[in-house]
Amino acid sequence: MARLDEVATLERAFHVRLLAAVHTVEFADGWVPELDDVSRIVAAVTGADDVRDVIDREPLIAWSIDGKAFLFGDEAEWHWQDLLRRPVGEHPLDAAQAQLIRACAEQPTLRQLLPYTSHWHVCFSRCTRYPFTDEGPFIEPSADHDGVAYVVTATVHSASSTALRTRDPLSAALAAASLVPPNRPAIRGHAGACDG
Repeated sequence: MARLDEVATLERAFHVRLLAAVHTVEFADGWVPELDDVSRIVAAVTGADDVRDVIDREPLIAWSIDGKAFLFGDEAEWHWQDLLRRPVGEHPLDAAQAQLIRACAEQPTLRQLLPYTSHWHVCFSRCTRYPFTDEGPFIEPSADHDGVAYVVTATVHSASSTALRTRDPLSAALAAASLVPPNRPAIRGHAGACDG
């Protein structure tokens, strides 16, 4: 039977996380077996002109999905891909939301925004970090005795000003796209950084 100090030696590892403090994004992480390796990685990162080079060639750490998207400016697209890859759940509105997301992803005006979901609603933000903007279109799928209806409004807070109610996810996506001003892509940061 192994002694406790032998097990500790065999099981020891240091968790290295590379974070951007300003945006609280974890770029990369990994379990590193030796403290010397931790020191080497820290020295390489702090001395690098571009941290991407260090992460790409360092075998003990790996990119986080969010971090790589953040560094390369692809956060909105990463969110689109994440939503499009999600498995469809068993709730009746899960399928409706998945159809809606696919239809919205085909609209260039919506595709430039950051999509997010909440309680089957599909929302769009001009910023890539929480808190998101609430100025983008808002689509709420709801089930009734005739199936699923999609209610499109100009913003999250404008439920009284419905732009369209339809049973067709493509029509809902087109209506939402028509509510977005042209050339207003998502901006890196939270809602305060995206004002104006």
